[in-house]
Amino acid sequence: VSAAAARIRIICRFNPERGRNRPGSEPMTEETATALAATPSGVQALITCQTGENALEFYNAQPDGFGKGKLPVVGSNFLGAVRYISDKNRNNAKPQNPGDAFPVEEWSASIGQRVSEVVAAEGKGKQTVKAAGAAPANLAAFNKDEPAAVRFEYPPSPKSASPLEVGAIAQELNLPGIRNDDGESGVGQFPFPAEALAPYKSDATIEDILKNKDKYPLRVAVIDAFETIRDIWNVKDGTAAGTSIREEFDGKNSDDIKKNILAEQLFPARGISKLERALVLLEAVAGLKEAEPKRWQANYDYAMAQCKARLAWMHEYDLALGSIRTEVLPPLDAAKGQNGYRLISSEKMKVKKEGKLADEAKELYQKIIADYKGSPWSILAKRDKTQSLGLSWQPVALGKTEP
Repeated sequence: VSAAAARIRIICRFNPERGRNRPGSEPMTEETATALAATPSGVQALITCQTGENALEFYNAQPDGFGKGKLPVVGSNFLGAVRYISDKNRNNAKPQNPGDAFPVEEWSASIGQRVSEVVAAEGKGKQTVKAAGAAPANLAAFNKDEPAAVRFEYPPSPKSASPLEVGAIAQELNLPGIRNDDGESGVGQFPFPAEALAPYKSDATIEDILKNKDKYPLRVAVIDAFETIRDIWNVKDGTAAGTSIREEFDGKNSDDIKKNILAEQLFPARGISKLERALVLLEAVAGLKEAEPKRWQANYDYAMAQCKARLAWMHEYDLALGSIRTEVLPPLDAAKGQNGYRLISSEKMKVKKEGKLADEAKELYQKIIADYKGSPWSILAKRDKTQSLGLSWQPVALGKTEP
């Protein structure tokens, strides 16, 4: 960015149309804002949100209305504003030479105005862009003949466990995400130190276990639980077990639609039944856990946590579908282009009794983190413990505008 040092800070990102699926999207704290603004001499920082705010993202915001030439904001509000301002001023841009300083203050003001306009149009809180720090008093002269930086070598990594060994564990624990947009964990590609996985050596293949079920009752129950989850969340082409996991609702209700929603509720109903059965089988062999090797103790705890978390979510999802049939939905604002709803994640669950299962799952995840520290089970538990299992319908503008 020319000879003047400038940095962009996009943190505290949050999509209000998706909800807080995991921690990390909390508003900016005063401490963080102060630290980001305390730039070194000669360095300017462009901070995309301020204390108490989020750097907002959208699926399909329509701040300028609908129609030809009216582009939506998809993704980062800040980056969308950068594109908007650059496209708007493309034909009148000032010539930029290699030795010129980047006009941070001018650029920040234009981008910040657009960011605020989009947030105001969407009614999704507040987002303020500000520049911090001061440009250097003297700029370093541009030198086209200056050689590139010398390449340096990274220090060697510590000896890791066999990729085949890690892959085998990852395969045992490979479960589909609860929501359609849950990403892969990537635990199979993690370079675990060899000593960290030494206590989890396999003493029998899955095939051998299933051929000798009487010898391995706890392991069979764990395998059954994992297979039950895979069967329920058999996601192919946006469907799960033959039924779509509904992420959106167009807001048009009728007796026929309510009938269709009732049919969709067979998915959580069957899922609840299967998960309850898997939990009963796991609980029946709980007394055998201590006699098992550490690998299967970890598998057992993870299977229990997964079944409880997913059972709580299934009840929450069933209630979300039921709210369409009972028409217990927030009002739509036509002035903002709202014509439907998107199912967003929420930290607070609406189901009460079944919500306790989510609390029990979190306790189990915490136990896994402590008991199997440095293992694939611990890493997965850290990720899964943070997932929000609550659901709510968020009014949004569905559909796409003309290109």
